[in-house]
Amino acid sequence: MLGPAAMAGTGRSLAYVTNVNSNTVSVIDIGNNNTLVDTIPVGTGPQDIAVAPDGKHVYVTIFVDDGVSVIDTATDRVVSTVPVGTRPEGIAVTPDGKHLYVANRDSNTVSVIETAGNTVVNTVRVGAGPQAIALSPDGKHAYVANLRSDNVSVIDTDANRVLKTIAVGTAPVAIAVTPDGKQAYVANAGRANQPSNTVSVIETAGGAVAGTVMVGAYPNGVAVTPDGKYAYVANFFSGDVSVIETAGNRVMTRVAVGDSPSGIAVTPDGRQVYVAGAPSDSVSVIETGGNTVASTFPAGVAAFHLGITPPPAKPPASPL
Repeated sequence: MLGPAAMAGTGRSLAYVTNVNSNTVSVIDIGNNNTLVDTIPVGTGPQDIAVAPDGKHVYVTIFVDDGVSVIDTATDRVVSTVPVGTRPEGIAVTPDGKHLYVANRDSNTVSVIETAGNTVVNTVRVGAGPQAIALSPDGKHAYVANLRSDNVSVIDTDANRVLKTIAVGTAPVAIAVTPDGKQAYVANAGRANQPSNTVSVIETAGGAVAGTVMVGAYPNGVAVTPDGKYAYVANFFSGDVSVIETAGNRVMTRVAVGDSPSGIAVTPDGRQVYVAGAPSDSVSVIETGGNTVASTFPAGVAAFHLGITPPPAKPPASPL
């Protein structure tokens, strides 16, 4: 298998997949038949994952160890572990790559990490059970889905304080912001006695829910395409993915992907959607052109979340 250093010259993106029950991260070459190129040991119970804008580092929340593992993608090894709050789940990196925002579910806080030194520089108290987090494209706001208080906290990242709290559906567990920053899509999983199966659409300018979209059972992940036209929602109990057309906020189709899809990510070119499924220990690939599953391949035990690196920059053309 090619090592990570060799992969850097292939011009391909890589998918990093957290495997909850094997305490590893799988590295997949998505441009070469989804070939496994490395497996990285991390801490106990890896959850969410964020990729630095330059692709040089990948950050993984470690649920049981209350930390964040920092992976150097040149070597695919953990180079640092940052202690954060209790039971960290969601994680997001600012567009300039200088800070990480980490949702600590059982501390009801968000840790702010400065990536230059991999140190916590601030802690922000939010709602109950912060589960997921997404940043606006300009990096000025962090949106935190609070599982237990059924709302979203909006953090001003300059002051690191909560500006607003927005009520959404029952038990929000995932969130994504459109590339233009105008909407945030929030997956509301619901509870055993309070089913939700919805996605709340927040208009960020006004800070209010502008619409609600019915999706499959227990929506557990959401990702928006680079052109902002579609939101893909992984429905854990339905075994499928709802495709929402953002212009009218309606479900165009649902794509069956197998047991318990959870993490979801769109490739940088918008042509494919990668969906991790925990019980099947696998990842399914949806072709966005026809919304069909093109392939399914094995990952680690209880594949949960995933992130995709940007393709390496092309060298400048020779003047000769």
